[in-house]
Amino acid sequence: MNWFLQKLKSLLINNWFNNNELKQINESFNNSVYSYWDFFIKINTKPDWLFLEYEYNILKSIENRFAPKSLFYWDFIHDDIRYYILVLQKLDWRNIDYEWNNLSNNEKGSLIKDIVTIVKQINSYKHEDFDFERKKYDLAQNIEYNYKLMQTNPLLDKFKTDNLYKDFMNLKEHINNSNCYLIHNDLWYKNILANDWKLSGIIDFEISIFAPKEFELFKILHHRISAQNYIENWWVDYTEIEFMEMLLKEISVNYEEIYQYSNIVEEFYLYNVNTYFQRLTRYNEDWYRQGEVENFCDKICDLDRCRDLLNSLK
Repeated sequence: MNWFLQKLKSLLINNWFNNNELKQINESFNNSVYSYWDFFIKINTKPDWLFLEYEYNILKSIENRFAPKSLFYWDFIHDDIRYYILVLQKLDWRNIDYEWNNLSNNEKGSLIKDIVTIVKQINSYKHEDFDFERKKYDLAQNIEYNYKLMQTNPLLDKFKTDNLYKDFMNLKEHINNSNCYLIHNDLWYKNILANDWKLSGIIDFEISIFAPKEFELFKILHHRISAQNYIENWWVDYTEIEFMEMLLKEISVNYEEIYQYSNIVEEFYLYNVNTYFQRLTRYNEDWYRQGEVENFCDKICDLDRCRDLLNSLK
């Protein structure tokens, strides 16, 4: 491995972004991702970017054949810029958004079953199974933090947000504070790889969290809602809708444990409130559209709607 590390260092330090031996692939919103021999290289230069080191530790700990093998993490400073680098072993891969429309219904069903099987394996790892520094996800703490941070948003609807915060204060005792498990936290079809319609891996663990198992379901539902909003706003045929619906149906049939928490409706509601608050804090970012953020709140930040949505999955 030392020879490879030295070779990679040489490539990176000598204007890596212009080097023919590194092929850039655009499959990540958060990092620059390169292909080099049998490796994937994720690179970031954001200040205090610790997610790649976190992902390295997660992947080293689980050693799952359906997750990339984490080879090494490295950071260094060059020309006053700090580079954060994660090197992964390549999987036989093609994001399933490239494959989905070419699959038969039986192939789609088989692939979805395999995905849920692997998700259950990922969710079986407990917080205490890992020996590196990591935190449990604290939903109540996140709501408090985002509520304070969003107050600087000049478009903030104070009446709406204050009422949601009151709901949080009344319902926060319903948050599940029992065992925390590894939650991938970003299961959409660009993070799922297939080869000849068979599952080859699940990637991008950098925003994974340790939380109750139902949080995996909550995030998948958010992806489903985002996909539907995309269709409504852009009037396009978005194949991820079918994928998400099949995935949610398979979870409801073969992953009943994820629904077992008795106060899951109230917890899902507060999870959505936190997501709304979090989006309001990001009003300075280029992607931000106040109307879209409010549309999300109107659709999902309602206790009865949360109940109906969860019941519709069973």
